[in-house]
Amino acid sequence: MTSQFQHVPIIEVDKDNFTEMWPQILLAMKTSTFISIDAELSGLGERKKLNSKDVEERYSLMSEVARTRSILSIGLSCFKIQPPRSPESEKSENMDKSLTFLVQTFNLVLLCCQDYIVEPMSLEFLVNHGFDFNKQYAKGIHYYRGNDKKDAKKDQKMMRQLFSELLIAQVPIVCHNGLVDLVYLRQNLYAELPGKLSTFISDLSEMFSAGVYDTKYIVEFESRMQATYLEYVFKKSQRDNNVNATTGKRFVKLDFIKYPDSFLNVVLTQCVPEEVQASIDAMQVCENYANFGWCSLGSTCPKSHNLDDILDHENSVLDKKAEKKKNRRKRKRKQSNNTETEDIENEESSMSRPETNVLNKELDMTTNGLASAVIGTPAESGVKIHSSETKSVDDAPDRNSTGTVITSATSHLTRGQNGGHRAGFDAFMTGFAMATFITKCGKYETKDISAKTIMADFKIESLVNRVFLCGKDFPLQIAKSNFSKTSKDHSEKWEKLCILAGQK
Repeated sequence: MTSQFQHVPIIEVDKDNFTEMWPQILLAMKTSTFISIDAELSGLGERKKLNSKDVEERYSLMSEVARTRSILSIGLSCFKIQPPRSPESEKSENMDKSLTFLVQTFNLVLLCCQDYIVEPMSLEFLVNHGFDFNKQYAKGIHYYRGNDKKDAKKDQKMMRQLFSELLIAQVPIVCHNGLVDLVYLRQNLYAELPGKLSTFISDLSEMFSAGVYDTKYIVEFESRMQATYLEYVFKKSQRDNNVNATTGKRFVKLDFIKYPDSFLNVVLTQCVPEEVQASIDAMQVCENYANFGWCSLGSTCPKSHNLDDILDHENSVLDKKAEKKKNRRKRKRKQSNNTETEDIENEESSMSRPETNVLNKELDMTTNGLASAVIGTPAESGVKIHSSETKSVDDAPDRNSTGTVITSATSHLTRGQNGGHRAGFDAFMTGFAMATFITKCGKYETKDISAKTIMADFKIESLVNRVFLCGKDFPLQIAKSNFSKTSKDHSEKWEKLCILAGQK
């Protein structure tokens, strides 16, 4: 097993197999170290208002939209930490640097029983990414929005009950740009949204008591990648992880359950590289897509939207910058050496030319100071230097014959016949990115990792309960305020769930 993987198994769950899959989903959730979540929605409302400067106004609009739209599918990717393998079972010089997770990913197709709005833009986006609306309407798991119905059967396996089980499990939740998802999940599968943002935050702090992690916040404020959209974050994390595995740094390994061929609900999401069509220098990538993961021209854009091309181009630019800085340092070093040679000659003739000797010493001090300033500039200014380790990403496949380098661009995924599963794969990408962030930011020793390890053991408190806010230089912090109470709807339901959890 290496840091690389060829495909991701995703279990498709609909109303036909929901009851059958219930025990497996429940066990996966309860034993997870963390669970990453993604939701596909029927619409988001007016985009400009979603990015209102006033955060309270944003929440008000999101609440209004969530009451009239629906969740079409939910992806759950359960990551469970695995104890390190002993050197006897798998000999590797990097064994003590790996962090291994067992991953189970589910894509649940939902169908709201109440009327809801479907926005054309959302419809087009989902169809282009393989979402099967025929399957959704035929086999979607039924659910209703708002508060629990009084006549609901307690023993009936419903999506709302599964979400309640997720909360009872008290497992950390991971999302990517998750504020909208959290609002929709609350309204569609839990209870009516409160009127105030502060009350909503207080409710969340109890619902997700183990913490919420937002990978978009981590990328924007901690990891500082050049782009923050999910596909880019996943692919960049994947490349960096492969480099770390070959250079003796901490890296992530994944284990997947091997399902039998008779298990028809599993779709293997293939991740295969495309053949190189042009050299990096001749290649033109779409800057809009590279920076934001979106282009108004769509498939008609003449420039590349391929994430491998984008990352190769990014590495090429960094290589060129690093080469320029290297040459500049060489020139300065040579200039400094020439000055030192002149000093030696001046010292030999100092008895006959004392004034010249003093002048040359002053010049030497000035030149050395200039050279030192230039050499120190990259580190002091925070400029990213593309090192030989980063460059070795392209060479990694030749050195590792046990794995296959893969791509993660959604447009290159090979899907099974069961239809699209974007929510499931997005949840997996989010979880994998989170796992790599743990290896980068976590303060832990691999020898201390066990099956009982929890997120708190990684000591990444600076990343928890901070949800990304678009256009803001600060996150939305999920913490109960002394000046804000929880909502009545939440308090009543939470009390019932706590009683239910105590009975289990």
